[in-house]
Amino acid sequence: MRILFITLLLFFSVYANAGIYKWTDKNGNVQYGDKPTASSEQLDISVEAPSSSTEGDETREERRQRITESMTDERLAREKKKTEEKEKKAEMNRQCVESKDRLMRYKRAGRLYNLDKGGNRNTLSDASREKAISDLEKQIRKNCK
Repeated sequence: MRILFITLLLFFSVYANAGIYKWTDKNGNVQYGDKPTASSEQLDISVEAPSSSTEGDETREERRQRITESMTDERLAREKKKTEEKEKKAEMNRQCVESKDRLMRYKRAGRLYNLDKGGNRNTLSDASREKAISDLEKQIRKNCK
């Protein structure tokens, strides 16, 4: 009888040491599981015996609220990151379109000029014009990916 008891105790102790793992998948979603992955971290979860008093229910409610707030904060952080990435991509796209348009106008123009403070035109030399075109082509390679 003792051997059976010890065998059962050893068998169930394996399940008692099971861990909970948390990781973020490639889509940015937080995942939980009982098997570790390459990028997972183990969570330490302590289980307490439930209390029958109303004070225990308040503690449970506070915990639930804290977890809910934590999940909301994580969701808002992910949404903020996605929004920032979207804005950055839109800005790069705008710069790309603007640079391509300017390059097209530079190549069509016979001469390029800058305006001075008085509004007079200062015509650029051919070397300066080629440098301006070269700089725009670099900007296009940088912003148009």
